[in-house]
Amino acid sequence: MAETTVAETLLETDVPGARVFALQIEDDSMRPLFSKGEIIFIDPDSPAEPGHYVLVESIQGRSTGALVRQLKKIGRRTILHSLNRRHEDL
Repeated sequence: MAETTVAETLLETDVPGARVFALQIEDDSMRPLFSKGEIIFIDPDSPAEPGHYVLVESIQGRSTGALVRQLKKIGRRTILHSLNRRHEDL
């Protein structure tokens, strides 16, 4: 059975996009840019390019929950970079 999420608050934004949604940051992995409890807006239709911040829900087929990371390209490798050095890059 699919899980249903109910919004507790209506947020208005000028962020364009038909499928833009709000996400509350749940940890400190992206500090100092995004802090725990902060609300950010996600546009799932934007192309993911190196340097962009992305939302991932699984890595190598394993569910991770929702993670926000910076997409980086190092040589031929693409990594999901955590801004907080206490968290590993993926």
